[in-house]
Amino acid sequence: MKYITTVSAIFTILGLFISGCSYKTPQPEDDFKCRVDGALAPQWACGYTKIEDKLTAVGTAKLTVYGDIYARNEAIEDGRLKIVKQIEELYKQSYSKKELNRVISELGSDIVQLKYWQNPINDDIFVLVGVSKKNFKN
Repeated sequence: MKYITTVSAIFTILGLFISGCSYKTPQPEDDFKCRVDGALAPQWACGYTKIEDKLTAVGTAKLTVYGDIYARNEAIEDGRLKIVKQIEELYKQSYSKKELNRVISELGSDIVQLKYWQNPINDDIFVLVGVSKKNFKN
C-alpha cells in the first residue's frame, strides 16, 4: 500500500511539473477593434471577414430563457441563411435555378461554425459560419 501511495505521489508531482512547464499564456486570436452594442468585439463580428476559399457570414441571436445552446443554434441558422443568400447572388449566373436549389440543399453539413463570441454587455451571441468555395463551380 505504501508503494502505491509513493508511486502515485511521484506521478502527481511529475505531472504538475510537466504541465507547469508547458503552460503558455493564451493569446487572443481575434482582433478586437470594433464595437457591437457598446462592447469591444472581434472584427469578424462586425462583418470584416475574408477567409480565402470560403464564403462566410455572421449569424446572430439574442440569449433567451431557452439558454446558450438554443441561441447558438439560432445564430448558426441565421448565418446559414445569409450564406444561402450569398450563394444565390454569386452563382445565379453559373447554375440554373433547379441546380442552384439542389446545391444549396446538399450544403447542410458543409456550412460550419468557425468562430463564436458572446457580447458581455447584452449576452447576444455571434457566430462566424463558413463553407468552402470548392463546393461550387465558377
